[in-house]
Amino acid sequence: MKATTHAEFIQSRIYFMEYIIQRVFYEKSKEHNRCIDQLTLILDMKHLSLKHMHPSWIPVFSEMMTIMEANYPEFLRICYVINAPPIFGTIFNFIKPLLSKLTQEKIHVLKSDYRATLLQVIDSSKLPACYGGKITDPNGDPQCPSKISWAGPVPASLFRKKLSDDKPSVPKQSEVSEEVKRFTDCGRDLTMVEVGPASRKDISIGMVDVGDEIKWWLSCETHDIAVGVFMKNCITNDEKVTSDPSKSSDTYIEMIPMKRVSSHEKIVQGTLSVENSGVYILVLDNTYSWTKSKRLWYHLSVSLFKEVQNSDQFV
Repeated sequence: MKATTHAEFIQSRIYFMEYIIQRVFYEKSKEHNRCIDQLTLILDMKHLSLKHMHPSWIPVFSEMMTIMEANYPEFLRICYVINAPPIFGTIFNFIKPLLSKLTQEKIHVLKSDYRATLLQVIDSSKLPACYGGKITDPNGDPQCPSKISWAGPVPASLFRKKLSDDKPSVPKQSEVSEEVKRFTDCGRDLTMVEVGPASRKDISIGMVDVGDEIKWWLSCETHDIAVGVFMKNCITNDEKVTSDPSKSSDTYIEMIPMKRVSSHEKIVQGTLSVENSGVYILVLDNTYSWTKSKRLWYHLSVSLFKEVQNSDQFV
């Protein structure tokens, strides 16, 4: 992930899928005078190795597969995996639970004689010569680089920032604070907090009434953080609310589910329109990271019901 961010990569894959549906499928359907709405995919795993299995890719793969299954379930007609090294089995076992049974049945891992199988389902005039077909580049290159974008090392000139190793550089506190100040326009109320490894931080929002609106902004130095909003359960007038809800024995109702957000890549903001009066907390969860602590800056605000109504009149 040296040349792109988690969010940018996911967006690029969605753009790619939509481009195929709206442009490629449309043009091919018009050309052949019939509906074309599925792909036959060839995945060449020739150079796949352990170096491609960096931990940072795990959440990216998980989110990408979830999006594909939810939004493009019938996009794939069949997938042929060729030149798969032994490690592919381990990788596929990780991806498999994210795929529906129907999608799993469409994936076929071929052996070294894959060319014969490909020619049974793909016309040789549509298949590159390197895979047993007849297509070559004008200069006779069987890999057809003018038609196929072959994967390879990413040039250092495209890196988002200079890295001497796999550890991301840590921005200065003043730089992050200024970025949040410019975005929220409320720099005086910024709060810095550090969430230790395998731990969480519960930030008290206080008593909020129906119709009020809770807003928050987050900016993390490095790595992601999980965020959620909870409301205290079974509130009575006699109960006391501790300043640190994480130390109380009270139970809380999940109002916004916990979700990992890439607040180190961009400022993350959220809003909750309150439908139940109660005491609310913002939870910053780092329990999934056993070795890394997360330092971040946040701002919380609560707009009262009257203020929300007045702002809506001018929208």
